[in-house]
Amino acid sequence: NVRAGFLTDTVSGCHPLQIRFTDTIFGFLDTVKTYWDFVTNQMTYDSIISHTFNSFTEDDTTYSVRLIAYSIYNCNDTATTDINVYPYINANYSISSIIGCSPFETNLNPIISTGVDTFFWDIYDLNRTIIDSSFIRTANSAFNFNHNDNTQPNPDTIFIGMNAVNDYGCRDTATVRRLIVYPEVHSLFDVVPDEICDSVRVDFTNNSIGYNLMFDWDFGDGISYTDTSKLPFTHRYFNRTDEDTLYIVSL
Repeated sequence: NVRAGFLTDTVSGCHPLQIRFTDTIFGFLDTVKTYWDFVTNQMTYDSIISHTFNSFTEDDTTYSVRLIAYSIYNCNDTATTDINVYPYINANYSISSIIGCSPFETNLNPIISTGVDTFFWDIYDLNRTIIDSSFIRTANSAFNFNHNDNTQPNPDTIFIGMNAVNDYGCRDTATVRRLIVYPEVHSLFDVVPDEICDSVRVDFTNNSIGYNLMFDWDFGDGISYTDTSKLPFTHRYFNRTDEDTLYIVSL
C-alpha cells in the first residue's frame, strides 16, 4: 500500500505566493505515476518542489493542492491541503503635472491603484529640508499638491512616494515621481534719474529675481530688446518738443 502526505512552508500569504512542498509519502512509491496537482496545472513528481500561486481578484483565492501517490502495485492515495492567496495589490497613481513655475499645483490621483485599502504618502525634497511631509489616506480619490518655491534662484526638486497596503497586510510601492518647481519670477528694476532733460542718458539696474531668466525690455520710446544679462546699462531719451514727454518703461 502507499500513504500520501506532504508538508508546506506556509499555507497562506500575499500574491504572488511561492510555497515549497515536501512529500511525506510512506510506501513503495511509483515515481512515474505519482504527480502533484496545483489546480492550475499538474506537475510530475518530485519529493521537494516549489510552486507560485496568484490571486488577481478582489478576494482571497483558495487552491486545493493534491499529491496523488501511486505504489508500484498500482495502489493509490491522495493528500490535500488548501492554500489561501490574498488579493493582488498594485500601487499606482497619475499626476497632472511634474514641472512648472511657483506657485505650483498638481493633481495626484490613486484611482488607478488596485486592491488598496490604505495609502501612505511621502512628499519630500532631496535633503528633506524644504519639505518633508508624510500622511495616510484611505480614500482612493484625487487631491491637489501645492508648493511655493522660495529658494531663489534655483528650482526645487520634490519627490512623491506612495506605499499601499490592503487589509491582509499585503504591500506594494508605487514608482517615486520627481517634480521640478521653478522659483517665482519677479520683474524689478531701478531707474536713475527718472526726470531728465532732452538727450540725457538714464541708468537702469535690473533687480529681477528668478531662474534662468530672459529679459524683454520696452523703453516706451519705440525701442525694445531682449537680453539675458543683469548688468547695469544706460539708455538715452529725447524730447524735441516744447512739452514734457512721459515714457513708460516695462520689463
